[in-house]
Amino acid sequence: MTQNLRRPTAFFVPSLIVFAALAAGCAQQSGSAGDTAASPAASATASGTGGKTMALKVALITPGKISDKGWSQSAYEGQQRIKAELGAETSPPVESPALSDVASVFQNQAQEGNTLIFAHGSEFDAAAKTVAASVPQTTMVVMGGRAIAPNLMPIQFASGQATYLAGVVAGGMTRTNKIGLVGVQKIPIIVAAFSAFEQGVKSTNSEATVTTTYVGSEDIAKAKQQTQALLDSGVDVVMHNANEGGKGVADAVMAKDGAMFIGANSDQSDLATPKNLGSFILDVPSAMLAVAKEVQGGKRGGAPYMAGVKDKAVFFKYNTKFAGTISDSLRAKVTEVETALASGTLDPSK
Repeated sequence: MTQNLRRPTAFFVPSLIVFAALAAGCAQQSGSAGDTAASPAASATASGTGGKTMALKVALITPGKISDKGWSQSAYEGQQRIKAELGAETSPPVESPALSDVASVFQNQAQEGNTLIFAHGSEFDAAAKTVAASVPQTTMVVMGGRAIAPNLMPIQFASGQATYLAGVVAGGMTRTNKIGLVGVQKIPIIVAAFSAFEQGVKSTNSEATVTTTYVGSEDIAKAKQQTQALLDSGVDVVMHNANEGGKGVADAVMAKDGAMFIGANSDQSDLATPKNLGSFILDVPSAMLAVAKEVQGGKRGGAPYMAGVKDKAVFFKYNTKFAGTISDSLRAKVTEVETALASGTLDPSK
């Protein structure tokens, strides 16, 4: 789904993330209040290229493996889409770097001639802020970040809107009134996404309870083990934001009678397919393409790119191969909530 990203004239940061959200693939945001409330001068984009199109060489840093079928893979798909549609040169992705090495990774990528670097997670925000001034010819984009500079911008997904929708579905589908969440790490971005999910659950089913567990890594076996513990406690719907660990979540759900699964960040209908209700989705490739087009045209940093339900950038996608039935009344409720989110009358961040 192609989105229309809105570039605000003045910088602001929503109290929601990743979202991302989600996927998930995020980490604790850094920076002072000065990072999140820029002056008009700081909000202005860098000077253009006089109407000329600049050549793009695009680098990518991901928190996990690009084969995770979720957060990191969505960024790789975005990089490849930029290559295909804009004719950009690309560099091999740097997967799962140690946070202590990220500043050096940024500098190396700039020295290798990359004109645009996507850092796919807010855990890379502090390093980007530190390096930005030393690589003025390179534009840096941090997914879910907060820091800004003339050549540094964040992409802000209203991920909580997507997880709220997933919560509406989960609340309407649970039979035991016990719902589980599995996160990769307990960090603000994921905590906020899970909070919005729980709000969605309660809006549909006030009697339902939500139990959250964090894996601490992307370890598939550990994610499966922790999901099994949730299911053994009576949980019958599980949503994850565990990156590659989501595969372990899906495996546990497949092995449990009556259990249901919700995917994260991208279409994960190929995981636990007959028990898969759908996925909350952040249209990362379209967001990256939109930003790359602007950078190619000469716009660089300063203000965040915002994307939410209104822009068709975050949404819940049903799995058409789910073996059960999602009622028409629940689907109508989801549509009603989508309308409220798009109009701003419903804001899970408040």
